[in-house]
Amino acid sequence: MTVFLALLLGGFFGFALHRAGASHGDNILRMLTLRDLYLAKAIVFAIGMTSLFAWIAVPLGLLDPGHFSVKPTHLGVLLGGLIFGVGFALAAYCPGTALAALGRGRPDALVYIGGGLAGAFAYMLVHEAVVRSGLL
Repeated sequence: MTVFLALLLGGFFGFALHRAGASHGDNILRMLTLRDLYLAKAIVFAIGMTSLFAWIAVPLGLLDPGHFSVKPTHLGVLLGGLIFGVGFALAAYCPGTALAALGRGRPDALVYIGGGLAGAFAYMLVHEAVVRSGLL
């Protein structure tokens, strides 16, 4: 049931990204350069609806607040966020929007996804050295 629910919610999320225009790199670039804030408004709306759902679902016992967590801030998180942000701005995709764009048939999304997987693999290879360095 958990896998089915994950696939269902993931499919809904991808559909919502596509309908909001987030699977189009041009829309993302217009948002990042503050020329068109439609996509930013859609993101804020989604955050608000999710917050409202959580506010209602937690007291009703539908959602376990133990799953909510805030990562501690340290140099590794800041560097990772910087790398992610630069990649987001250069490619005009983040992981979710890249998958939605791939579902739309955009070949450039496949390059982005491949680069992300290669980066994750490279990090896996150097993880122990990063931990020993004190960044984590």
